[in-house]
Amino acid sequence: MKMKNSKLFLLILLAIVIVGGLLFFVFDYWPKMTEAKILRGKKNKIEQFLKVRREQQQILTEDSDIFGSDDLAKILFIGIDSRVGVNNGHCDAIQFLEINRRDKTVKITAVPRGTYVPLPQGNYLPTDYYVSNSCGLVSLEYGVEQIEKILGAKADYLVVVGFSETMGILREMKFPTVSTMRWLRNRQSYAIGEPQRARNHSNFIKYVLTNYLAKSYDKLSWPWQYLIYRIVQTDLTFGQAQKLLQEVVGFDLQASQQNVILQMKPTFAVEDIIYNPDNVDDYLVRMIEPIKKNLSKEDYSDLDIQVIQENLQKLTDEKKKDPEFLRWALANNLWLQIEDAEKREIAHYNIISGYLNIERESENKKQILADYIMEMENRQLTDYIEKGKQLLEKEL
Repeated sequence: MKMKNSKLFLLILLAIVIVGGLLFFVFDYWPKMTEAKILRGKKNKIEQFLKVRREQQQILTEDSDIFGSDDLAKILFIGIDSRVGVNNGHCDAIQFLEINRRDKTVKITAVPRGTYVPLPQGNYLPTDYYVSNSCGLVSLEYGVEQIEKILGAKADYLVVVGFSETMGILREMKFPTVSTMRWLRNRQSYAIGEPQRARNHSNFIKYVLTNYLAKSYDKLSWPWQYLIYRIVQTDLTFGQAQKLLQEVVGFDLQASQQNVILQMKPTFAVEDIIYNPDNVDDYLVRMIEPIKKNLSKEDYSDLDIQVIQENLQKLTDEKKKDPEFLRWALANNLWLQIEDAEKREIAHYNIISGYLNIERESENKKQILADYIMEMENRQLTDYIEKGKQLLEKEL
């Protein structure tokens, strides 16, 4: 009898252990396992979305020949001066590139921003009638029309780059960012001001074509190329831009620098001041120091860089919840003006996350976040990759 009772007791105890184990599995381990499975599912969904985006960017190629039957690709580069709350920026830098595949030449034509153009009927000052204002006071489309009339040629493609984007590109190219920007903007040191500055822009592009590309092209991965492509505005597809770049590199312009031809319309008596990233600071001191006391406080050539950076940081902090500012800041890549890498990425993330709170279109949000995550991956910024994925998870 005792044996039967002992067996019964053992069976009951075993049943309690089994049931207890099942209950523990159901109420403790199973929810955790389910949560982990859901989390893995979300991560897989995010990674799949990003994979598709990456593949889309890698295969953005065009079968059509961008040079056409005349072996000529004509590209109009416009540097836009964009400010907060301004819809139309001034065309402050105008360079027209004619890339000839047959002759392996590149002709660069500068149009000084102060060149006279007519303006449509309106309330204008006598000093408003120049090509830079045709973009700022009317529209970019009108400005392009006037530029093409000055050039006597139509552009096949248009590339527009703003102040922030220029700083970002210079930084990516490992040029001294602030010094190079000051070199490009300096005009007060020259008796012929604006035309000389326009010629300097042409010489800078020549330096990039004949020196930088020749030495650096093999290091330019497609993510790097896409990063640069994404921060400019152009009607070239990514694939077309890549093909164009490959073609120009094939010209071997470092060995044949005479194949980069500089000219200006209208014509001015200017000199060729060669850009050199190694001595740009010395050049600026030599040119600006004698006229320093005569410069306007608003002139970028001699502003205190630390003050500029502090004001920029203050602006992004104060207006991080201002919808109008966030739209403008995102459209103009404002964070690229910040020199400190850590502060730049904080501002970048804050502008992205702030913009998502005011943007209603989900697909647009997902595209912005996918591009952001791919950029962070290219920069190998692990913390921001994860932050971007967390934002993306909410949209998927």
